[in-house]
Amino acid sequence: MNNEQQNLEISLAVAAGRELTKFADFLRTIDPDLTTTEALGLTTKFIAELPELVKANPSIHYILEKAAWNIRMSRSANNN
Repeated sequence: MNNEQQNLEISLAVAAGRELTKFADFLRTIDPDLTTTEALGLTTKFIAELPELVKANPSIHYILEKAAWNIRMSRSANNN
């Protein structure tokens, strides 16, 4: 992996962490009595269950499949 790729992956991991924090904040709107630590723990459990949730919901599976396809096509177009 080159340095540019590594920097991009680090930036994306940081962005993902921010989104997870936003989701934990959202969970606290559902139950305001949750502490931040509890909401982050629940977020972690939810993320762990996502593959099964996606498998059980064909419309979400399709959305993700199409998004992945679009990313691959964009990559192919950029390489040509």
